[in-house]
Amino acid sequence: MHRAANRAADATAGRIVTMTDRAEPDDSRLIGIADVARRIAIPPATLRAWERRYGLLRPSRTIGGHRLYDAGQVAMLAWIGSRVRQGSRVGDAIRLWRARDQVAPEIHGDGVAVGIRNRWITACVRLDEAGADAALGDGFARFPVEVVIRDILQAGLADIGEAWRRGEVTPHQEHLATAVATRRIEVLVAAAPPPSRPGRFWCACAPDDLHSLPPLLMTLMLRRAGWSASTLSGNVPETGFSVLVARERPDVVVFTAQHLRAAVGLARAAHELAAAGVPIGFGGGAFVRLPALCAQIHGTYLGDAVLDAVSGATSLIGQSARPIEHPPGDTIGPERHVRLLAALWRRLSGHVTPGVVVDAADALRNVVDTFAVFGAVEGLPSDLSGLSALVGLRQDDETLSAIAAAYAEAADEVIGSPAASAVEYLSRIATSRPDA
Repeated sequence: MHRAANRAADATAGRIVTMTDRAEPDDSRLIGIADVARRIAIPPATLRAWERRYGLLRPSRTIGGHRLYDAGQVAMLAWIGSRVRQGSRVGDAIRLWRARDQVAPEIHGDGVAVGIRNRWITACVRLDEAGADAALGDGFARFPVEVVIRDILQAGLADIGEAWRRGEVTPHQEHLATAVATRRIEVLVAAAPPPSRPGRFWCACAPDDLHSLPPLLMTLMLRRAGWSASTLSGNVPETGFSVLVARERPDVVVFTAQHLRAAVGLARAAHELAAAGVPIGFGGGAFVRLPALCAQIHGTYLGDAVLDAVSGATSLIGQSARPIEHPPGDTIGPERHVRLLAALWRRLSGHVTPGVVVDAADALRNVVDTFAVFGAVEGLPSDLSGLSALVGLRQDDETLSAIAAAYAEAADEVIGSPAASAVEYLSRIATSRPDA
């Protein structure tokens, strides 16, 4: 009875070879620990330590007591080893694997995490702050932090952002979602253990970007991996920041840019920072919508998912900054922006409200600045709906066409030949049609 009870208990932790299974194991399915170690570049002693310390798995045994691993266990060990080499602590990598392995069936279709995410989005849209906070609390109670970030927070915020671009959600609803999430993440950042690794990260919003949650998420995941990481305030100034970096010498600076204007500001700030010799990593929604911009930034693109970006950022430790390339061009600047606004109003007065003219001038200056800083960029929208989504200017096609044409004329008048590419682009967009 005692042996049977032990066998039943062992079966919950992994496969076991019983007394009736003493035949030679099938070598096509099971391999020994030495072969596993060679395949995945992890010493046998380390594998045994993981098994003892973390209860990671219970491999089968030969009649002589030697460990035997199946293909699934080898794949698991290889994945965990890869995460450790990328900078994660062993315990964190194992927890993340268990989240993938145990929670994955629940995060699809009508699964638990999707249900919590939908509850959270619904509460945010209804401006139900208590309900939104309760939904996140439920998520953190049920799932590891990594799963909540990936499948509830990031996915939910992406859905809310797309709804805003379609005009279905107001900024107030989006801001509530961000505020509720930020409070939860700040608590986790404060509770993170002291750093156990050498190296210091600064995580910040790009100039002209106030979306402070993405760098805060990056800070949290870096701290959970044992690194020293700090979140700087939103909208880091384009000038002067390099002096602070040169004086304090963080090992890596990570920027996030969620929209086109922020990507323009980041290009200029990153070029200035290059002189300090500190490696720069970056990511954000701006580069998801326009991937061609990645090659134009003086730094290393870390991807669009926080969990993946952490390993990319930690790989920059000890690296030299990229060599300084050609400087970015000049943006419109405040004085010319005011003149452009006046020229645009002269052309649109009587057709749209003053508020629409101000919004249009703020949005379309980003197009002119993009051409000035980056030159020709592949992947820019070729129609009015794409332009509307890119710059966040929501108007019907007829009004948007008139605005684009008027701004092109105003830019030609105020800026002249330096804006020729942007003028040509906006003029072409103004005449586009949905079926073009």
